[in-house]
Amino acid sequence: MKTAREKVKTLEFLVYRDAEPRVRLEEARSVVSLLEGEQTRLILDYTSQQAAQGNRARALEVEAVGVDAQLDGLKEMQLVRSPFTGEVGDVRMGASTASGVSVEVVLT
Repeated sequence: MKTAREKVKTLEFLVYRDAEPRVRLEEARSVVSLLEGEQTRLILDYTSQQAAQGNRARALEVEAVGVDAQLDGLKEMQLVRSPFTGEVGDVRMGASTASGVSVEVVLT
């Protein structure tokens, strides 16, 4: 881009001195215009992609918080509270069915 702009400046000087035809200057200006348009398009594409990625990251963070809350709820549902106090001395696994597993806990 910088080189193309420098070429336009050089051609402007040469056209002013009648050392180059005006057509070459117009061609060089056209090339600079195309390059600037492409640069603008790339910047806008990058910016929009960056914004989309940021939005996606925020959405995933919100989803992760929801999943964490759901997991905490499931853990709480599985927790069994005993009316007795003491240390767990032994855990024996009983029958396993489709609705869950029966567990015998011996307190000491």
